[in-house]
Amino acid sequence: MSLTSSKIRALNAVVEEGGFTAAARRLGVSQPAVTQHVRELQTEFQVALFEKRRGAIVPTALCRELYRITSDIRRREDDALRLLARHDEMDFGPLRIGIGNAMPAMRYISAFRARHPTVTLHIETGPWSRIMEAVLTQNIDVGIIPEVPDEPRFTRVMCSSQTVVALVHPDHPLADRDEIEIAELAEQQMIFRTKQSYVQRVVDAAFTAAMLEPHAAVVVDTRDSMLEAVANNLGVGFVWSNGSSRTENIRRIKVREMEKPWDEYAFHLAHSAPTIAHRFLAVVNETSLT
Repeated sequence: MSLTSSKIRALNAVVEEGGFTAAARRLGVSQPAVTQHVRELQTEFQVALFEKRRGAIVPTALCRELYRITSDIRRREDDALRLLARHDEMDFGPLRIGIGNAMPAMRYISAFRARHPTVTLHIETGPWSRIMEAVLTQNIDVGIIPEVPDEPRFTRVMCSSQTVVALVHPDHPLADRDEIEIAELAEQQMIFRTKQSYVQRVVDAAFTAAMLEPHAAVVVDTRDSMLEAVANNLGVGFVWSNGSSRTENIRRIKVREMEKPWDEYAFHLAHSAPTIAHRFLAVVNETSLT
């Protein structure tokens, strides 16, 4: 009985891509070749690895466990190949990083910089959807945003947990409160972010769950604009609890219905990220444990 590297790659590609044709396309081989590898595994070991449900290819419980074991082996093999193929890039760059929040992302970037001072860093900020798209299209190497899906296409490391808090000007009627209920905000002038913002998604979900329909007096597209609007007393805004260190003309207030913590991750594509991106995640993992 043999479990060759080519058979493992074929099996894992079918699991990750959800079908034989897509798996063959990713591996750069013919669809019959992928089918043959999987068929040989099933025949040789007398097991069922996939079944059809409503026209879709679905891995069996045995296949899912086999994938869990072999995907780690394959990732190590991929890491070794990347090391050999791109050894001359490891201590250089550039490394392109996309962040949703400057805090705590800059802490990890600073730790990485201390370890790899010769690497040139290109950092861009943006809402959740923009950073996610940039990682998927490989316009950036690493993203740091909340709630990254736990999917085989991503390698991710959790770096922090945050809640959403309300922001008001010191002269606002709610400024002396440490915590409020969401119903108290219903009649207030609101400053909202655009729908691409994950903070805004959390805010919208909280109001919907409370069966409230707040009015957005101002809509802004960046966190800096949100902070400036609050600092000029245009209404109540919302940010991640560690989303900014600014305190001038701003008061933070906990919202009872928004106290659920949201995990933030550093992540990159599992199979096509440069070696230096893997090293960045290693630094994040080490730093988050200290």
